[in-house]
Amino acid sequence: MLNSINLKIPQCSPEDLNRITNKKIVNLKECKLEIVINSKELHKYKRNTNTYIENSFVYFARVGNKFDGNSLIEEILNSNNYIASTKKNLLLFATKNKMSEETINNILSHEYFLLVDNIEESINKILEIVFKIDSNKFNTIAVTGTNGKTSTVQICSQIYENITQKDSLRIGTLGLQIKDKVIESSHVTTPDYPTFLQILNYCNSSDINQIIMETTSHGLSENRIGKWLVDIAIFTNLTQDHLDYHGTMESYRNAKLKLFKSNLKQNGCAIFCLNNSEWDFFCDAAKSPSRTAIGIGEANQGLVFFNKYSSQYKNIFFIEIKESKSNLLGNFASIIFKNPQTIIKEFEVKTPLIGQFQLYNILCSVAAMIYQEFEIKTICECLFNLKNIPGRLEVVKNSEKETHKQPTVIIDYAHSPDALEKAIQVCSQILRAEGRGNLVTVFGCGGDRDKSKRPLMGHIAAELSDRVIVTSDNPRNEDPDSIIDEIFSGINTNTENCIREKDRRKAIELAINSSTEFDIVLVAGKGHEDYQIIGDKKFPFSDPQIALSILKKEKC
Repeated sequence: MLNSINLKIPQCSPEDLNRITNKKIVNLKECKLEIVINSKELHKYKRNTNTYIENSFVYFARVGNKFDGNSLIEEILNSNNYIASTKKNLLLFATKNKMSEETINNILSHEYFLLVDNIEESINKILEIVFKIDSNKFNTIAVTGTNGKTSTVQICSQIYENITQKDSLRIGTLGLQIKDKVIESSHVTTPDYPTFLQILNYCNSSDINQIIMETTSHGLSENRIGKWLVDIAIFTNLTQDHLDYHGTMESYRNAKLKLFKSNLKQNGCAIFCLNNSEWDFFCDAAKSPSRTAIGIGEANQGLVFFNKYSSQYKNIFFIEIKESKSNLLGNFASIIFKNPQTIIKEFEVKTPLIGQFQLYNILCSVAAMIYQEFEIKTICECLFNLKNIPGRLEVVKNSEKETHKQPTVIIDYAHSPDALEKAIQVCSQILRAEGRGNLVTVFGCGGDRDKSKRPLMGHIAAELSDRVIVTSDNPRNEDPDSIIDEIFSGINTNTENCIREKDRRKAIELAINSSTEFDIVLVAGKGHEDYQIIGDKKFPFSDPQIALSILKKEKC
């Protein structure tokens, strides 16, 4: 169980507010004001149900899909607390609610009303003012890609902390983490810029200067890391996902390219996996005569990489996978680190993390650590002791006796076509190496998300698995049966070995209990998640815990 860390609410002075408003605040009060950007937090400042404590906060009136912060203007002004808004947003609210011209003028002239050009930029600016964060104190590694972000962040963190014996901050799908502690904050993978600044402020006061973060396409599109510049940007891969949000693959790719175009330091390092067709877009986006580039892939890819980009970067290197193998004991590979002129170092990678595609995430992390000037030998020693990443090709182990008669159960977060295909290929490779056993894949697709990937995932699962059980994932506000129907619309072969079981627990139970000791059961889609979203509610649900309970033959 992770311990939690609460971020402090930032405070500012009226003098600080003068630096963000178009209107000079004349009657400055000697006080510290807490900065409030979420209307749900306002109850903390009330003396009772109706009255706010005077001069206790400044509220920034954001306009969202469901709530307009301008609805609180008169209430807050009457309590002698500051509120910031734009003239455009105020007038739109006033027109919609038929406010008189006199009321509007009274608001605009009120000593506690702050007129700003842009509400989000003003929030960012006031936080930058009060936190006074020096970006040069931090070293930031940012990872983007459809898959592999979480693994790469976690692996980088493990290596860094093992070598330096210092803490790092991890930001991503598994939360905002420092060692065994989680920061109570945003639930999204890439937090918004105000939250990000609060996190940086906490790190600054805690003497933590290594930040390793996932940067999602949503986060980059919405400018959630603001103008923060990273030292190392990593691209893992790009395959179909999130088209419900981006619309097209080009738009999706362009969102991720922003990390390399706008948020990478001019003297920073760009790291690219070359085992996909999109890598050169990212190399083009990052190219600069003052930057370093490191590519990862096979020997023939290295030749293309050097020929095309050697003149585009200050320094360029390639990590070549000479040979590799993967099984249930982990990954083993012979690696060459080189530049266009010579081989710099040959070394071996041995790690308990399974899966061929995981090897690329490991080598991305190795590249980042090499750029940070850690010795390759020392880095490789850390790889041997890497801990499993929750929900990423996680083998569920039953420690009780007679377990040899049970199938191997693997949990993976795969929830896109490419990720599911890769997870299935890992399991199939293991079975081929053993020379026996079948693969049973259990998966579903999330509701209120990209519908176009559902038949694709159905087709992939049916083509590459011996048996498939299609079930619910997080149905949210969609009918689970309709989601399953859409998945089945892509299944045109192996139909007799594909069944549907809407209840996810029953589906996992059916897969395990109908399999032999030589089989692998892959439970895909939810990975580390410990909940299931049905409607607008979250219910406790953990694939690893449920699988272990079934293996132990525990009663529900």
